[in-house]
Amino acid sequence: MNTEAIARRYDEILELTRQQCEAIEEGDLQRLLALLARREPLLASLAVIQDGAEDQERRRQIAELDSAHEAALLAWRERVEGELASLQRGRTGLGGYLAHAPVHDFALDRIS
Repeated sequence: MNTEAIARRYDEILELTRQQCEAIEEGDLQRLLALLARREPLLASLAVIQDGAEDQERRRQIAELDSAHEAALLAWRERVEGELASLQRGRTGLGGYLAHAPVHDFALDRIS
């Protein structure tokens, strides 16, 4: 692979990485997974290639964005966990109100 092809490949990976940032910010997990799937073979194809200073700079940018994405995904996971926990607390709270409520005949379905 020549240096131009390598540079284009790194540019494509960098662009996909930036699009991943948008997907994370928008909370679009499906898009994020699709972008990761597109990016993986590109990264694998460059794994054994020796590159120059410009390509090393692109790799550094990609790595920085990946680190930021990882932090954003961890924060997203924590928010989701918090939301799930609050839903469980709410459900438990409502159950406490109905725990000893009598069942009335008028609440039963008389048609069936």
